[in-house]
Amino acid sequence: MRNTIILAVGASLTFSMGCASQSLFPSNGSEALKSKSEFGVLAAQPDAFQGRAIKLAGRMIGVEDTADGSIVRAEWLPYPNNEFEGPTERRGTNSNHFAFFYPGQLDWEGRLPGNKFLVVGVMEGTKPMVTEVGLSRNVPYLQARCLHVWKTGGMEIDYHQPNVDLGYPVMKETYCSGT
Repeated sequence: MRNTIILAVGASLTFSMGCASQSLFPSNGSEALKSKSEFGVLAAQPDAFQGRAIKLAGRMIGVEDTADGSIVRAEWLPYPNNEFEGPTERRGTNSNHFAFFYPGQLDWEGRLPGNKFLVVGVMEGTKPMVTEVGLSRNVPYLQARCLHVWKTGGMEIDYHQPNVDLGYPVMKETYCSGT
């Protein structure tokens, strides 16, 4: 009996350590911006980050298609400690906006306003963006390599269930470009 318990604990630890090391994105030395102050530095000094690989989390505000891909306007959210759980919605709206270019097209569910996402890409500088109240301002802008979208349409990831009786899990998808 004692050996069975030791074996079960050992297997559990091995499994949990293996899962903890996994990531949604290929490893490329990028740094995640988890705190409001880290994002504040990026917004205040985007040129200092130019050419660096970073990870951001956010909520989609809008998506604009171009001939070369999709430009996503977003509201910044703290990058989660566990990527598989996704970013959590903060109460109220914030003025921490950014934009990124994904060299591909997102399906219609992947582009819904309110969708939560994680993105990894290379910082390009700034881009003018029109806010919800019609003001134009420069926001941090990056070239996305990979994008993981929870297709929630504005609902919380944990509670999004299209059919409550059946309890479907939230739809999600990872998009990665070849560049």
